[in-house]
Amino acid sequence: MAWLQPCVAQDFIFSDFNRTPLLINPALTGNFNGKVRARAGHRNQWSEVLSGTSFQSHFVSVDTRLDVDDNQNFGFGLSGLRDVGGALDFGSKSLNFSSAYERKLISTEKSTHSIRLGLEGGIVRRSIDLSDTRWPSQHDGNGGFDPTIPAPELEGIDSDFLIADVNGGLFWQSIFSDGSAFYLGLAAHHLNRPNVSFFVDEEEKLSTRYTIHGGGEIRLTQAWSMMPTFLYVDQGEHSTFIGGALARRYFDRSASTSLQAGILVRANKDLGGSLQTNAITPTVNLLLKRLNLGIAVDITTSQLAEVSYNGAVEVSLGYVFGAITAPKVVPVQE
Repeated sequence: MAWLQPCVAQDFIFSDFNRTPLLINPALTGNFNGKVRARAGHRNQWSEVLSGTSFQSHFVSVDTRLDVDDNQNFGFGLSGLRDVGGALDFGSKSLNFSSAYERKLISTEKSTHSIRLGLEGGIVRRSIDLSDTRWPSQHDGNGGFDPTIPAPELEGIDSDFLIADVNGGLFWQSIFSDGSAFYLGLAAHHLNRPNVSFFVDEEEKLSTRYTIHGGGEIRLTQAWSMMPTFLYVDQGEHSTFIGGALARRYFDRSASTSLQAGILVRANKDLGGSLQTNAITPTVNLLLKRLNLGIAVDITTSQLAEVSYNGAVEVSLGYVFGAITAPKVVPVQE
C-alpha cells in the first residue's frame, strides 16, 4: 500500500547476551553445572526519549540437564520472550521448547573437549494495536476528524496472528584443569522463514538469523581470571557485533562465588554497509554459587547521544537448583 513505507529490522538481542543463553543458541540448553536452571532478563530501551512507549523486552527460561554417563548428557528447556514498543505496541511474544545433546570427544587429565547439538521449535505471536491510529479516510480535509468512521485502509490487515518458528545450533567447548575454558557456537534462527506480513494478501518472509559467538575464561591467578567474549549476528540487511572482556574476581573458586565486571562494545552495520559503534556497555555480574545477579547499561555513542546517553538498561537474574556436582562447564554462562 502506498501509504506505508518499507522498513527492515533485526531480531532483538541483549547487549549482555551471555545472561540469556537460550535466546542466543538452543545448543546451550542444559549447559550448566546443576540439575535445573531458571533465568530471567529485562531490557528497557530509549526510556528517556520514548517515555511510556519505550521498547520493553522480557526473557525467561527454565532448562534441565540429564547426565547419561560421564561422556554424554541431554538438555531440555522452555523459554519465553516478550518484545514490545512504540505507541502502537508493536511487538512479538514467543514460547519455545529446546533440546540439546552433548558428547565428549576428548577427555584427559588436563582438558575436556565436547560438542553440543541443539534444536528448538516454538510459536510466535506477532501483533500491533491499531485502535488509536488515524487514517486519511477519517479526515474531512478541513481539519475535522471522526474516529468512528470505518477506515477502508484497515481492510486486509491481520493485526494479531501466530507463526511457527524453527531454530538450531552447534556449540564446542574446551575446559582445562587449571580453570581456563574456551567455547565457540553457531546458531541459525527462523530456519522455516515464516511469513510475518500483517497484510493478508501479501507475503514477507522472515530472514534467517545467523549467529556466531565465542569466548571463554583465561586464568591469571588463583583469584583472578579474564573473560573475553563476542557475538556476531547477521540477518537480512543488518548485522550486529558485540565484543569485549570481563575481569572475574573469585572469592571461592570451588563454589564459583565471584564478581564479574567489564566493558562490551556494540556495533551495527547500517543499510549503507558501514559498521558503526552505537553503544558501550559496562556490565557487572555477581555469582553466589546458585544465584546469579547482573546489570548492564548501554551508553549511547551514536548521533542519538544528542538526545539520550542512556540507550538501555538490562537486569538479569538466575538460579540453579539441585546438587551442583557435574563437571564444570563454561563459567561465563553459569
